[in-house]
Amino acid sequence: MHPPTGRPRPTAPARLALAALLVALPACGAGDGTLEEVDPGAAPAEPTYEEHIAPIMEDYCTACHAKDAGGEGGEVRYDTCEMVLRNWGSLVQTAFEEKTMPPPTAYTLPSADVLTLKRWKAGSHVCP
Repeated sequence: MHPPTGRPRPTAPARLALAALLVALPACGAGDGTLEEVDPGAAPAEPTYEEHIAPIMEDYCTACHAKDAGGEGGEVRYDTCEMVLRNWGSLVQTAFEEKTMPPPTAYTLPSADVLTLKRWKAGSHVCP
């Protein structure tokens, strides 16, 4: 487990509002920006696992993808740095390419967080 980061966790009403917004956005043509269009300053230039990656994994992945999650995703884990690296291919496929994770009934992984993950992997991607 990582130390608290001060990063707000999405509440159930916030997730519901985000889901409604995500349903409405395609109809108005908004929200279809690509990762290349994300403000580069929205993600840390040199992310670290403990400060940046672990909070993203906790917010979006470990409820299902952790040793003790008990859900369907338990065999693909993201609860430790080593498991994130081991399952990187699955993360890229499901969260970055197919965009099937997090599940549509949850919420979407923000482009700034995807950029943070990609920068971490492209950089040092050192485990503590």
